[in-house]
Formats: sequence, C-alpha cells, structure tokens
Amino acid sequence: VTYDTTGFLEKNRDLLHLDSIQLLSSCLCHLPRIFASNMLNQSEKLVVGPLHKAGGADSQKLSVATKFKGQLFQLMQRLESTTPHFIRCIKPNNLQSPGSYEQGLVLQQLRCCGVLEVVRISRSGFPTRMSHQKFARRYGFLLLENVASQDPLSVSVAILHQFNILPEMYQVGYTKLFFRTGQV
Repeated sequence: VTYDTTGFLEKNRDLLHLDSIQLLSSCLCHLPRIFASNMLNQSEKLVVGPLHKAGGADSQKLSVATKFKGQLFQLMQRLESTTPHFIRCIKPNNLQSPGSYEQGLVLQQLRCCGVLEVVRISRSGFPTRMSHQKFARRYGFLLLENVASQDPLSVSVAILHQFNILPEMYQVGYTKLFFRTGQV
C-alpha cells in the first residue's frame, strides 16, 4: 500500500479561536506571549489571507471545533423546532402469538416504563391541562363584561372567579391552567 501524505499536515491543522490567542497574549510570562503572536500571525495567514486573495468565504479554512460548533448549533435548532412524541410498545406475551395476553408480563412492563406511576400521579393531581389562550377562547363568552382587550390569563382567572370554582380545584401556571378531574 502506498500512501500520499502531500498536504496531510495542512488539512489536519486546527486553528485556535481568537479568544484563546488573546488569553495567551495577556499572560505575564514571556513564553505564552511569543506563542500567541506566532499563532495570531498563522491564523491571519490561513483565514484572512485567502479571504482577501480569493474573495470568498469558501476559501476560509474552518477548524474542527468551528465545524463541530456549527453542526451542534444546527442540531439544537432542529431539536428546538420539533415536538417529540414517545410511543411505548408493550409486549402482550413472550410466545409472540396473536390473541394471547399475559397479565403479569404486561403489568411488569408498565411498571418498568413508569406508566403506572404517571397515571397515578395524573389521577391524584391535575390531569386536565389547557393553555390560557385556549381556555379564554373557549369560555370567554360566558363573562358578563367585555374582555376582548384583556390578556388570556386575566380572562381565564375572571371566568374561574365568576363561576366560584374553588382554588383547590385548579392551579394557574405560566402558560396553562391545570384542573382536577371533572372540572372542565
């Protein structure tokens, strides 16, 4: 096998961020400042030089860290723009036969997944949830005075007070109202 190492070092040379170079140049010791000035000169040659000569951003050399940060930023944007939904699959029997149901196996899987705990907490807490906007749109017409100009939170609270809903039957969150079972 013959290897060609032409340009190998240049392709795999990472650039330091300007912040790191500035940190080194601010050191009181002489040696780090020498390294900083050399690194600053190298990064200017690699990044600024080709930009001015070629006139485009395509010729700018990106470090591995810069590429990674860009890819991570894109991934975070994609994750923030999605609404993930999780589906839990429960195996009804170990024989994989249709129409057969093993209650102990299913119950064990539900316990391990935490589904039973979620149901218990939801049942004892506030299982019905609705955003302020949705609640105000749905029930705002029931108020005696005109509330078109008020914010949804104020309208929602006014509706609850007008109909004497007990405070222990609901909780007001930043964006949602939480109701005990059977309140809405």
